[in-house]
Amino acid sequence: MKPHNITCNLPFIRRVLTVSYSVFQFEMLTGSLPFQGKDRKETMALILKAKLGMPQFLSPEVQSLLRALFKRNPANRLGAGPDGVEEIKRHRFFASIDWN
Repeated sequence: MKPHNITCNLPFIRRVLTVSYSVFQFEMLTGSLPFQGKDRKETMALILKAKLGMPQFLSPEVQSLLRALFKRNPANRLGAGPDGVEEIKRHRFFASIDWN
């Protein structure tokens, strides 16, 4: 992809960053990847069709955050709205953080 195509497609970039952040959060909080098959093909199939497994040791706030970030439809994901990252920052998981 040419660099000018990347800068011109900001909604796509936001979706990619949201997915990357989602996977990062899941891995940091659980110690494992959200979807992992025996090979790339199986992993891709799991990403597209499998239900997101949520470890029981995660708090309800964390589970809510991860479920909102991993919505299959990109338009429904937390942070996909017009407020972008501000929507993520308002999630109750981050309630104790003063962002200012």
